[in-house]
Amino acid sequence: LYSARGIYYSAILGGLVNSTATGAEMLAFLTSKSNQLLSLIIPVVMLTVTAMALRNLLILTLFAPQTIPLSLAPLLLMAGPAALLAWRNQTVVKQDIGNVTLSSPISLKRVLKYGALFVLIEIAATLSQRFLGTIGFVGISFVGGLASSASTTAAAASLVTRDGLSSHAAVAATIVATVASAIVNIPLVYRHTRDRGIVLKFATASVVLALLGLSILLLELI
Repeated sequence: LYSARGIYYSAILGGLVNSTATGAEMLAFLTSKSNQLLSLIIPVVMLTVTAMALRNLLILTLFAPQTIPLSLAPLLLMAGPAALLAWRNQTVVKQDIGNVTLSSPISLKRVLKYGALFVLIEIAATLSQRFLGTIGFVGISFVGGLASSASTTAAAASLVTRDGLSSHAAVAATIVATVASAIVNIPLVYRHTRDRGIVLKFATASVVLALLGLSILLLELI
């Protein structure tokens, strides 16, 4: 419907659901077409990161509003620069993108898969928080963020309201999960492009975003 602009729209909307899955799908699509579409990789993946960070902030705001004072700055400082990088690297594509064949997103299998993922992360987060303390909980959150930072954030928010988890721990878990979700895109970009220039540029930007979020979090916790 929207040609090259539709790719950007898809990156944003997909990032609101699962940025890792969206990044993988978009990378496979862009690298399967032509070299001209390779210029879209950085802005597209950065848009998924932007949407992911804002979504995690929204989840915390809705389910654990007491975390807002701590979560606002680090998540916005990841989302803002990511959006700026996407805007600065945007490319006008003149060629026809072609048709995209997608299966229906409404399927019982996918619903059960994401439901099971959330339950597993919830269990792991609860057990780690109970037996390993805050450090163990944050560590599990990093692992969970590699698959779904949304589920990890939701688990942290529910522990705040249900089990009395501190806002500091919940925000730390969310930032770490968000960082993991952003960093995991680096091997995805390498796998699909094998282009050192693109990989290096994207990896540098991703590491900078991660350091921004973690630095602000540490300043708030000190």
